Amino acid sequence: MVVELFHGVRWLDVVIHRKLGFAYNAILGVGLIVEIIRHMHEAHRLRGTGTLQAILAIALFAFLLLHQLAELSEHVDRRFRKSARPTKASGG
Repeated sequence: MVVELFHGVRWLDVVIHRKLGFAYNAILGVGLIVEIIRHMHEAHRLRGTGTLQAILAIALFAFLLLHQLAELSEHVDRRFRKSARPTKASGG
């Protein structure tokens, strides 16, 4: 059952990525940056365990942002390789 869920989530991710392209990565990245900033402000106001929770949330969002940037890098590399490939019509 979990495997089917993962396949469904992957399928949905691919469909959204195909529809939105670069914008999908950009939207997710901007959302993560907004959340990091929000949690940084929250951590500044809190004391004790609330501060620790905010710091852990910031770390999680930073890791997610890193992952998202790596995905974006792969997307850009694929597009660059695809556009740099000679076509059969041009004699390549």
